[in-house]
Amino acid sequence: MTLWHYADAGHRPQGPLTTDELKLRLADGELDASTLVWREGLAQWQPLGQFLGELEASPATSEPNSASPLPTADPILAAEPSTPVTAAPPAYRDAILSANVVHAGLWRRVAAGIIDGFVTSIASYAVLLPLALLFGIGEGLGLYSSGSGAPSTWTTVYLTALAYTLSMLLPALYFGWMQSSRHQASLGKLACGIKVTRSDGQRLGFWRSFLRYLAYLLFSTLTLGVGLIVSAVTIAFTQRKQAVHDLICDTIVVDRWAFSDYPQRQRDRLDTVSIVVLVLYAGFIVIATAVVALLLVAAGISQR
Repeated sequence: MTLWHYADAGHRPQGPLTTDELKLRLADGELDASTLVWREGLAQWQPLGQFLGELEASPATSEPNSASPLPTADPILAAEPSTPVTAAPPAYRDAILSANVVHAGLWRRVAAGIIDGFVTSIASYAVLLPLALLFGIGEGLGLYSSGSGAPSTWTTVYLTALAYTLSMLLPALYFGWMQSSRHQASLGKLACGIKVTRSDGQRLGFWRSFLRYLAYLLFSTLTLGVGLIVSAVTIAFTQRKQAVHDLICDTIVVDRWAFSDYPQRQRDRLDTVSIVVLVLYAGFIVIATAVVALLLVAAGISQR
């Protein structure tokens, strides 16, 4: 009698099941072709889809033997299923953790970034504009003057530093709060159907999410934008499509249904929102470039 074990959506081992019971769960939609399964004789856990022919050819089986031991306490830990082990090669662990997970590609992340950039810009200006207004009123009343009628150097330095600090702190707080929430995603990522998790699928804590944004900001700023190109390359060519700040903070960006009870709902393609955002943004860049070119041409003609 063949007994089967399978890994559920949370990568937890379930079983043992007879072949008929396994076929019944497959027919009910509880399992699908991508579900990882193991039976005696297999060296490691494999997708159920590889055994569909074997299941169809299998005769009826009797009730499972409840005393039959699991091949291992965790489907991730599997080298020789018939022999208990305490660890697995890292490459195999990564393969299991990546199984059934759709990682967000570059363009979905770019579309989400465009939306989030718009959101954080509005939030930053909502705070900075009132501060600038108060500064203007204070300057008009002479509150910041150094005696000559102009603001003192220290006042200017202080207000400039405050403006830059807030422009970095507010987005960091936004991403830290949103990506550590139950949604695990900022507004842009929610709109594009993706989320941020730890490399093992767990939710980020606030400080990890907060520092993840700062890592992104510092890496892109200190390299004068070269870091953005490097991150785009790492997203394109790393196995789990991780940017540099993902590698630093041990995070991944995945489809919203990854590491959930409904992994079959994942989609490895651009969604409608992402396509619309990218097209509109590309159109904006084209129009802005054309306007600047026309202004430069007009300025050149007027100087003749």
